[in-house]
Amino acid sequence: MSNYIDPKVLESGNVLRYLKLEFLEQPSKETLFPFLECMRDSIVYVPMNAILSENDQLRLRNVKVGTRWKNEDEIRMRPDILKSPDGKLWFPVFTQKEQIPEDYNSGFSIMPMHILRCIGMAHATESVSGLVVDAFTEAASLPFEIVDIIPQLPSRLNPN
Repeated sequence: MSNYIDPKVLESGNVLRYLKLEFLEQPSKETLFPFLECMRDSIVYVPMNAILSENDQLRLRNVKVGTRWKNEDEIRMRPDILKSPDGKLWFPVFTQKEQIPEDYNSGFSIMPMHILRCIGMAHATESVSGLVVDAFTEAASLPFEIVDIIPQLPSRLNPN
């Protein structure tokens, strides 16, 4: 039996969501590590805001109806940050697009991202406590003490 998994198995987010629910129902090392190992190889969805340069913002304000507009400067993307009732800030990631409520989704660009990139972005964001997975459904808040284990885990994706 191989220890590797086919990347296609993880594409839908169903396995990651299932392992997250198992961890939430029975929090223990036995349920945490399969969840973290699956996250290690997963693509998640991150709500992002497009940030235009001041020059592009000014040009956009002056566009006439029917005129075609194109940015001149690079558009930066900034992740949304959520605040929990206790005042902590969390970097949200979603196992599946379907876990993002429509009313929330409509205000952002939803970007697929590898979890390792998300961890780096979360660390680069001031005052963030960690990741929150599926914040509006069955939320799993993972402080950096747990999140920082993920990059240390070996990939289980089939190398072929």
